Amino acid sequence: MGPNWDKRHEVPVYHFSSIEGSWIDPGHPSRIVITASGLPSDVLDIDSLFIPNDSDTLIVAFHGALVRNDVELPRFEWLGTLRERPENLLFVADTTLSLSDKLTLGWYIGTAEDDLTQKIARYIRHVQAVRGIKRTILLGSSGGGYAALALATLLEDSCAVAFSPQTNVFDFTQGHTDNLIKYVFPQYSNADELMKRWPERFSLIERYKVSPSPSRFIYFQNLGDIEHNLKHKRPFAESLGVRLPNGRTFDQAARFVAVNHGAGHVRPPTAEVPKLIVEASEMISRPIKPRLGSAGHAGNLLDFDFIEGPSQSFVRVKPESNSYYSLQPYPVPPEGPGLAYTDRGVPLRVIGGEAYDHPVLQAQFLLKLVNNYRLEPTGELRQLMNSVFERLVGQSVLSRGARYLPYRFSWHQGKLQPPWYSAMAQGQALGAIARLYEADPRPEYLEFAHSLFSSFLKLRDGTSPWIVDVDTEGYLWFEEYPYGDHGMGVMNGHLFAVWGVYDYWRVTDDNLALRLASAALMTTKKYLRHHRNRGWSSHYDLTEFLLIRNYHATHISQLETTYNLTADPFFVATADEYESDFPSYQRGGSVYCSPGEHTLVKADHHVVPTMVVESQRVVIDKAMAFQFSLRTKMESEGGIWLLISSGEYAGLWIREEPDRVFPKGRFDQHVYTRPRKALFRTGEYIAHKFNEFGSAVEPLSLQISEPSIEIVTVKALWRGRWYWKIGSGTFRERWMRCDTEGMYVH
Repeated sequence: MGPNWDKRHEVPVYHFSSIEGSWIDPGHPSRIVITASGLPSDVLDIDSLFIPNDSDTLIVAFHGALVRNDVELPRFEWLGTLRERPENLLFVADTTLSLSDKLTLGWYIGTAEDDLTQKIARYIRHVQAVRGIKRTILLGSSGGGYAALALATLLEDSCAVAFSPQTNVFDFTQGHTDNLIKYVFPQYSNADELMKRWPERFSLIERYKVSPSPSRFIYFQNLGDIEHNLKHKRPFAESLGVRLPNGRTFDQAARFVAVNHGAGHVRPPTAEVPKLIVEASEMISRPIKPRLGSAGHAGNLLDFDFIEGPSQSFVRVKPESNSYYSLQPYPVPPEGPGLAYTDRGVPLRVIGGEAYDHPVLQAQFLLKLVNNYRLEPTGELRQLMNSVFERLVGQSVLSRGARYLPYRFSWHQGKLQPPWYSAMAQGQALGAIARLYEADPRPEYLEFAHSLFSSFLKLRDGTSPWIVDVDTEGYLWFEEYPYGDHGMGVMNGHLFAVWGVYDYWRVTDDNLALRLASAALMTTKKYLRHHRNRGWSSHYDLTEFLLIRNYHATHISQLETTYNLTADPFFVATADEYESDFPSYQRGGSVYCSPGEHTLVKADHHVVPTMVVESQRVVIDKAMAFQFSLRTKMESEGGIWLLISSGEYAGLWIREEPDRVFPKGRFDQHVYTRPRKALFRTGEYIAHKFNEFGSAVEPLSLQISEPSIEIVTVKALWRGRWYWKIGSGTFRERWMRCDTEGMYVH
């Protein structure tokens, strides 16, 4: 069959002049070559081997470095491992190597004129369309793994499986770097020039940083390959939020697996491939949340349309229903590491040995002072409150008729450079000054509050400060980090700012403030489900999708407070959902262990465990109590785990089991200053009291003949189960299990 037959692979060869004009032969394996047209933007061929099957899944395989004396081009790696699989198979050669017989590795990067990665992505999309492909699995090792991970950012409904890949082309060997520059990019003299010109082509960290949406992948690292583990896996993993050998990325779209399968940069364990392909296919079926995007409006907020909430979103509340309210005075001055004070008693944050004004720290301090002043007004407190006010005014900057509070230190690994501004700082300061005016109505306090509120009316405008934005769907955001390379849609900062605007409305009766607060509240209601991560802690933001466990507890607390300010049960019901996903209370206490056999485990980390590394069975003859220092979840294990911190089992984890292994006494208590409502259908119910040992006592059974509504004042854990405390009716001051059939709490 002459030139139309590939003797080495025993398949026909089809040549095409364009990707879109190529024909994938149905029915038998074939080699597909798309010849470069010779145009400046198209200088490399695409050379591939396609094996069709009756499947809606496509596996695309890429090769790594070659010993040119031993291998004939084109190279179709993984053919022996995958040939008998039922999916459609596409083996793609790196035609970058055709530029010189000295090249042994090209990472599928292409040339300055011809981005081969982008072109292969176009080709794969064409194959997907012709064959009706619904999911694509990208497979590669070493340099081929680099290509698979790069292409995962360009293809929807795909997942990469990469074995010990490089993640930075220029951190492999000097010889490979020199050859790539000499034979592929001769116009450039060194790697620094190339990285400056195309950072995302040569670094996966940079590529994933600018990727428009999260990408799915399984990164399989050989721990015996120390150089790749340190130079490639670790920095890439840390850039995506994974600091342990195993774990999922912050956005939960991908995971890292670390296994020792030999010393050095050895061949991948092909026996792992079948189960990884199954996992990759399952990962593709799980939807990825879209990243939040800005509409890019500039100037005055009121010149643009944005989605507004009902005018009755908020209600005026008594002080005890508001944030930062306490029946006990806050300690003044507050104690803690990293604090310094001015000669007038205003707190400063110490960073790198230098003391800085910290607007949120000072606003929160003022909120606590106002609370103390409400409990017991004294001249000393009045003077200290005024000192904080004057410090805030003194550091503020005037821009476009509004006052902004700058941060004058860098933050978030240098991504935020001073001066930067934050809606959280503006909102907390606004709320604090409004309450200060409420407690001590001086005109200068009100004037400063007006100027802070004006900042919520200014969108971005050149180099001027700004803290509000409208997203692509028209929702109004109060952005905690509107500067630098940081996540948009930070829930906690947005809600803290909303509360400040709410306080300003509550005190001044400014209807524009109510309009903005209601619109921002609609944003919260819209995106709470996006922040939720079912079965795990909630996302910190909506672009990087950070998972920061202590902020999950903050979210739950904020939702409960927002319920107090709105009387909208949506917020407290969502708090319940968040609590069901992940513990809000992750601190320690005393754990009760019943007699019998228990399994104790050692995990891979003492704060953020992801997997069990050792386990042992122990038999306890009589009930015992141990101190525990942490209550949290493990990624690879079900249930909630307690880290024992005392006795012979210190450092081991035990799984929480209702009525058998549980925190003693009343635990993780949620007190509702605005009571919730409980609807009882007709039926028989039983409620209890609990004694000082946490045992249920004085059961009360009652037959309810007609539906009734009572109030709920507290939710708490007793013996590892959730209970409601009923605050009215026959069951008043008794506890009822949250899963009681026929009882609905709103």
